Amino acid sequence: METITQDIPFNSNRLGLHYFPDLDHFGNKDIQRWLPLMQNLGIQWLTLQAPSNRAIPEDFLNELRKAKIQPIIHLQLSLENPSTADEISPILSAYAHRGVRYVAFFDRPNLRASWPKVGWTQRNLVERFLDIYLPLAHAAMDEGLTPLFPPLQPGGDYWDTAFLRAALEELQNRGEGILLEQMGLSAYSWTENNPLDWGKGGPESWPASLPYSTPEGSQDQRGFRIFEWYNAIARAVVGKEMPLLVLAAGDNSTLSVDSEDGPNRTMEMAKMLAQTVDPDTPSVNSVPENVLALNFWLLAGEGLDHDEQSHWFDTHGKATKIVSEWQAWKENYSNLKHVIPQKMAPKPKVVTPAKNNFKHYLLLPKREWGASDKDFEAIKPFALKHQATVGYSVEEAEQANHVTLLESEEFYFEGLIQQLRQAGCRIDKFEVNRTNTAT
Repeated sequence: METITQDIPFNSNRLGLHYFPDLDHFGNKDIQRWLPLMQNLGIQWLTLQAPSNRAIPEDFLNELRKAKIQPIIHLQLSLENPSTADEISPILSAYAHRGVRYVAFFDRPNLRASWPKVGWTQRNLVERFLDIYLPLAHAAMDEGLTPLFPPLQPGGDYWDTAFLRAALEELQNRGEGILLEQMGLSAYSWTENNPLDWGKGGPESWPASLPYSTPEGSQDQRGFRIFEWYNAIARAVVGKEMPLLVLAAGDNSTLSVDSEDGPNRTMEMAKMLAQTVDPDTPSVNSVPENVLALNFWLLAGEGLDHDEQSHWFDTHGKATKIVSEWQAWKENYSNLKHVIPQKMAPKPKVVTPAKNNFKHYLLLPKREWGASDKDFEAIKPFALKHQATVGYSVEEAEQANHVTLLESEEFYFEGLIQQLRQAGCRIDKFEVNRTNTAT
């Protein structure tokens, strides 16, 4: 195995990778081989394709947790014979107790190939998908996990933006406000052989682009910046942007192995991500704050040792060109900066339920927020009703499954909500009624 150069001070707290695209690399030897390589890269997130009949071994997840790498469990369940909530709940419970916070169910339900033939041809596809998805999402929330809406095929047989909009609207119609508040979205941020700025600005910048129709001279969501299009849909339907995790990003084009474009474009995406946490280098191309993780495809893959288009390592642990270019850029950037900016967003913390002393935490601003005795009296009924611990500690709040903030965000420091979401906390807000009641 090749030894990668030592880690340098600068890294992005949203940088991640997609682990092997199979279920065969969860042994002790696997984690011992790959964990040091990921740590040297500054990896903070890891997409794990997981089996539906058993949980990923505890020892494997423990090693990730010790390294402060947040796993994202992707259960690619069958839509032909989907697991029920009763069948999947023990596995979800195991994950919750092993420090997992995010779980995605299913994969690309907007593809014909994902459905049995009769299922695809029946009407109300989105509604029927939600009938299958919702019990699993609620089972995940019951265990303190954050359910993710599955990644869709960009474009797809059922256009992905139309599928997502219809799903969010149907969740609204079904009164699933709590789920919409607590769930997240996921996406495949593939370049689709397009420039990295393809579709930049979302539908507001490309109003002529409609589902199944991208006029000549216009652009659409089928590129790296797919998250901007999903954000626009969430704002339009839910009224706000939702937490979004990219489960796989990179160049999925059919460029030849000898092409220089694949590794170069992957590195440009990683550089773009890295600079978004640096307040001294603002960029119009930055990744939005609600994108909690950008996991690149792929750590390594069996039988693809020479494919440097998308793999960061070959199957023996030897770095591809993507890694060498990324490390060189990081080192040069760090030398120029000399120090980490003080305003850099804090790294996410992975907290295990064993350390979780708080199920629900009401996080108050520092005492300077000007509360009166009546304000504190107004808080008491809320705390009693919800059995919430009340305090000022962000560190304690990060250990809670559920965090409530005051409605007035100006009382809190910038970046707090992102920090809590990265710690896996479900967040809501309430307003202190100064007539001595709380809503």
